[in-house]
Amino acid sequence: MKKRTFILMAIVLVSSFGLWSFFQTQNRINAQELAQPAQAKQVDSLTLDLQSIEQTQFISGRVVASRYADIRPQVDGIIINRLFDEGAYIEKGQQLYQIDDAKYKARLTSANAGLNSAKADFEALQTRMKRYRELIKAKAISQQEFENTQAQLLQAQANVELANAQVELAQVELDYTKVFAPISGHIGRSFVTEGALVIANQTQALARLTQLNPAFVDLQESRNKSLKLQQILFNSQQNVPFSVDFTDETGVVSRSGEIKFSELNIEQSTDSVTFRGELDNPDFKLLPGAFVNASINLGEQAVILLPHKAAIRNALGELEVWLIDQNNQAFVKTIQAQSSYQDNWIIEQGLTAGDKIVLRGYQKLKSGDLVEDQNNQPKID
Repeated sequence: MKKRTFILMAIVLVSSFGLWSFFQTQNRINAQELAQPAQAKQVDSLTLDLQSIEQTQFISGRVVASRYADIRPQVDGIIINRLFDEGAYIEKGQQLYQIDDAKYKARLTSANAGLNSAKADFEALQTRMKRYRELIKAKAISQQEFENTQAQLLQAQANVELANAQVELAQVELDYTKVFAPISGHIGRSFVTEGALVIANQTQALARLTQLNPAFVDLQESRNKSLKLQQILFNSQQNVPFSVDFTDETGVVSRSGEIKFSELNIEQSTDSVTFRGELDNPDFKLLPGAFVNASINLGEQAVILLPHKAAIRNALGELEVWLIDQNNQAFVKTIQAQSSYQDNWIIEQGLTAGDKIVLRGYQKLKSGDLVEDQNNQPKID
């Protein structure tokens, strides 16, 4: 028993001595490393500078008809004839529907009769008034009778004007029984058939006319990304060229046009601004509601470009880049990019001309490391 105890104590003593020797050696190594100066890590760097580029902004949008008109009746009546083919191209002024006009013709005839009666009364009073002017001079009639006749003449004149207005109104209502196209364009399906009763200014349209040439394109861009385009539109007072791409049976088709204006309010639900472009659509391939990708030429801009390979994304999805300060120490900075240009980010915020960034070799860096440039490139070619 005593022998076993002695052996265990010996093993413990030997193990303790071994651990003590290991820690002493490790401490000497760490002390030597601390005493040695930190070695700079080799990286490739790039000094940023302002670059002049032809900048293009890409925005998605939808096609909108340049003009459309919902056709509604302006008088009550029965549709007795539809005078167009559904889906056809309609010229402005072309008749679309005929509403039963019998009662409106009768109203016009009655209004004309009323006008003739009013004119006869007026002419009779004019003749009487002419005679009364001579009689009043000879004092053959009283002043009261003369004034009454004069008032009756004025009333008869007003009745003629009222009857004229009633004739014009009856004529307008009769004309409204013929429903004409207010604009040129393609007409859709008819929502009523012959025999249907329609009411003036009813909610349901009879049909819809859509003008497809030219076509509008409504483009929505976030508030931050729309600032530059808005400034160009407001400052230059000129339309900005743009083009859209879409696909048809032949493949990808491009059309060019101009951005006409920007809305002056921000959509609160999407925090975006709407721009409207206009382009020719002679073959009617761009239909309202179609989704298109637009590229907008912003002209020559002085910007800071950062190569894609120099930026990384953090856990939050933000762009980060490694910078080198005046002491050749590396640190990480979060940046914001406006869009891409070729193989580069167009920097919106976070970097300025003269900043030196790590182009290659940042994978082995931690914040505060000393770095040594292997190849400091002055700018992007």
